[in-house]
Amino acid sequence: MTMKNNTILWILGIVVVLAGFLSYQTRQQSSSFSTTTAGLPAAKSSETVELKNGDTFNLTASIVQKTIQGKPVKMLAYNGMVPGPLMKVSQNSQITVHFTNDTDVPTTLHSHGVRLDNAFDGVPDSTQKAIPVGGSFDYTLKFPDAGMF
Repeated sequence: MTMKNNTILWILGIVVVLAGFLSYQTRQQSSSFSTTTAGLPAAKSSETVELKNGDTFNLTASIVQKTIQGKPVKMLAYNGMVPGPLMKVSQNSQITVHFTNDTDVPTTLHSHGVRLDNAFDGVPDSTQKAIPVGGSFDYTLKFPDAGMF
């Protein structure tokens, strides 16, 4: 290999590394989660909602601010509450949760410990598509088991 070819390979290698670094930096900046709290509403305290068989409950994910140790923190909330509302549902009931995404990122609603039909499990790109910003989805939830979840 000649000195000229060796130099060209080194230059190409440097260009590839720089291009990869710039591509990585661009993706990191465009997908980062903003922490600014300016203009955000204050988080409300959680409430308990009692739902009966066949009820529909409107649940909205949004962005709020909460002061923790004297510093404002950007948080995701449900119906403006952190933590979100406690839903009390009787065993063997079925409810519909009309979920609206008012956050700045695509999201879903995923529960742990509740037996759900797969279509309403809320795992993005596995059991459902992520709900886009401003979008909504109706979850049909059945509660065959007793307990707190």
